Amino acid sequence: METLEHWWRDVADGGGRVDVYLRFNPIGGQYEVEHRAGVKSVWREFATDREARAAADRLRGAGGDGWQCLIYLPRAQGQPVTAVEVG
Repeated sequence: METLEHWWRDVADGGGRVDVYLRFNPIGGQYEVEHRAGVKSVWREFATDREARAAADRLRGAGGDGWQCLIYLPRAQGQPVTAVEVG
């Protein structure tokens, strides 16, 4: 499973942190979106990148402002994943 993008934000009033992950499984060819709020985690699989990104957009839109994005850059075999913070 490869993480393509990761968005996060802190929740006001000490509600913790919310994360939305977009991942791709190269073996199965499926995309996955995971929504984490505190210790609760929910995820769904999608057949296409477009469907997965639309679901991630909806989750972030419902959560208000303040999202930060980490974009995971492709890596060479055996090298660590590199993340760049955007926003």
